[in-house]
This record gives sequence, C-alpha cells and structure tokens, in this order.
Amino acid sequence: MSAQEVVPLAISALALGISVYGIFERRNAAYAALRVRITELLDRLAALAVDEQEYRYAHADVPYDEIRNVVGSIQSRRLVPTYQAIALLERLRSAARLPFSPPVRLTPQEHMAIAESLSILRDLEPARAQCEEAVIAAGDATPLVRATVYHGYGRLLFALGEVADGRAAYRTAIENYPDTETGRWDRFNNYVDWLNEERALEDGDPDEPLREAQRLADEPSSWQAAARERLDEADPPEGALES
Repeated sequence: MSAQEVVPLAISALALGISVYGIFERRNAAYAALRVRITELLDRLAALAVDEQEYRYAHADVPYDEIRNVVGSIQSRRLVPTYQAIALLERLRSAARLPFSPPVRLTPQEHMAIAESLSILRDLEPARAQCEEAVIAAGDATPLVRATVYHGYGRLLFALGEVADGRAAYRTAIENYPDTETGRWDRFNNYVDWLNEERALEDGDPDEPLREAQRLADEPSSWQAAARERLDEADPPEGALES
C-alpha cells in the first residue's frame, strides 16, 4: 500500500476515533447531569425532613390539628421531588448504555431517602423497590450503612404487613452494629423501634425486642438513663420491665 493510500486511511481512522470519543464524552456528560439533578432533588427532600423536625420540636405544645395541617403541607411538598428523582433514575437506566457499563444505582443512603419519602406518601410498593435497591447497593458498604439500610427496610416491611421479613431485617440491622458503646446504643434503639412495631400489631410478639432492649438498658453505659427513659415511653405492660 502506497503512502498516498495510507494517509487518507489514517486520517479517516483518526476522525472515527475522535467521533467515537465525542459520543462517549457527550453520553457521560448527560449521565453526569442527570445524576447531579437527582442529588439536588434528594437534597430538597432532606431539607423538608429538617423543616418538619424543627417545626415539631418548636411546636410540641401546639394542638394536634394545627400540627397535622402544617406537617401535612410540608409532606405534600415531597411529592414532586420524590417522583422527579424516580423519573430521572429511570431515564438513566433506560438510556443506551456503553458496553460493559455497570448498572445505574444510587448510593444506599440515596435509595433509602427515596424509600422514606415514598413511605411518607404511603406509596409502599415503590418504596419497597427502593429499599431492595439499597440492600443491593449496601453489599459493598460499611456495616453501619448496612445496619441503617436494614433498619429502614424492617420498618417498611412491617408497614406492608410482612412481619416475619420485617423481624429478619431488624435482626440483620442489629447484627451489623459494632460491639462498642455507641454500637450498643444503636442496637438498643433498633430493639425499641422493633418493639413499637410489634406493639402496633394486634397479634405482635414483643418478647424478643423487649427482652433485648431491657438487657442492654441494664448494662452500665453513658446512655443508661436515656435508655430507661425510652423504654418507659414504649409503655410496656405492667411489670414487664421490673428487674
């Protein structure tokens, strides 16, 4: 092949390479823009959660109907950013993917933020899907992240009436907390949350979470007084917390 033939082929190959690279870069930029927008929407959801907590704290003595109206207004503002985030995530997933690209998935915390918002909106099946995504994403995360994910998953499963799976999720959360004073405090709070879920059921079984919460509250710790106070707030049957 002569030089006159090689040069045009080389130029064509270079042009093709630049074109392909440009396609990859534009696609990556599009993915990045969608990902940033999802993050912004989740930041809005987090801000709404803070607004609600601050309002409840500042108006603890306000009549229930007034609190319900204001909190309901705050919660209704979740609807648009929640479903926008889901729609953008679906756009990311449905877009043409590059060869060997990993699946599109948010962080465990981001999936759980969407799940929590959906739960508040009482859209429980999509919330379950987000929790399941969070469980998968938490496979490579720290034990503390996995514990947080399974704690939220347990609450949702109880809300869905899937009590046995909800108990299993709480147990998994508890197993992932470290055996430190802070970790035991987290375990205690998980047991109390689980206890409250059981007490909300007509045929709940509070024995295990109550027993374990009591055991942890009896151990000397910097948070022992707070633990006993929280157990009192759980309103167990008379005599159940006696030593």
